[in-house]
Amino acid sequence: MLSADPQLSVILSAYNAEKYVKEAIDSILNQTFTNFELIIADDGSKDKTRQIIDSYNDPRIIISHNESNWGKVNTVNRLFEMCRGEYLTIHDADDISVENRFERQINFLNKNKEYQLCGTAFSSFLEGGPLHEHRVITDSMRIKEEIKNKSCFHG
Repeated sequence: MLSADPQLSVILSAYNAEKYVKEAIDSILNQTFTNFELIIADDGSKDKTRQIIDSYNDPRIIISHNESNWGKVNTVNRLFEMCRGEYLTIHDADDISVENRFERQINFLNKNKEYQLCGTAFSSFLEGGPLHEHRVITDSMRIKEEIKNKSCFHG
């Protein structure tokens, strides 16, 4: 049964993501940490994204589709208003999270109250292209400088 107050809210906005969205959702639902809500919106897709999302029956999932394409930022902001968790993460429709990602991040934040956010290393790839490894920046001075131009945090 879904907790009245989940510790983590996961936002997933999907647009024309039928190739990836099932694997993204499955990677969330199969986490070792289970006290979360997954708030999903199909953002007016023209493919089968909405049908894939609607095929799930899990009490942790809250579905709130857009009837037309609002764009990712507007959709994420709308879903953000629905969040009840103490912590928040945005999970893209083409992201796959390792099964202990949420557990490790929540444990870190619970043990280190002076931190207000954390990120994760990640790998990115294009179909048929090379895999690119992205490491977490841990030097505070470098984060302060680089955050002016790009996000230093993923996940």
